[in-house]
Amino acid sequence: MKVRQFENSRIDLCRECYGVGYVRQDEEEELLNIPPTICPVCSGSGRVKRTTRGTVTIEPY
Repeated sequence: MKVRQFENSRIDLCRECYGVGYVRQDEEEELLNIPPTICPVCSGSGRVKRTTRGTVTIEPY
């Protein structure tokens, strides 16, 4: 039996703002010309670093 640990990192689009960098609460803000707020998840960059960690166990069948 063999056990391996792994870690993968990659850059992804922010799921909160869809890569735009800012968010609007609703359509009413757009109609009232209220400026959008900076995305709290990606801090306005539109990108996030995603890290996956895990363990793989390899056993004979």
